[in-house]
Amino acid sequence: MTGAALSGIICAGQILGRRLLPEIHAGRVLADPDLLPRRGDGWDALTVSRGATRRTGRGPARIG
Repeated sequence: MTGAALSGIICAGQILGRRLLPEIHAGRVLADPDLLPRRGDGWDALTVSRGATRRTGRGPARIG
């Protein structure tokens, strides 16, 4: 997953003629912030990424 994301960022940088990775590492938002959804103060991407049934679960998710 990380490799796919990095290769996509590097490819986009080649197309745009910019080094995007240093910009991203510096915290620059490359999208229009007004188009991003509003998040509450307690919003946590990791918690949301676990899915609704896993948010309160302990340990690794079972696969299969």
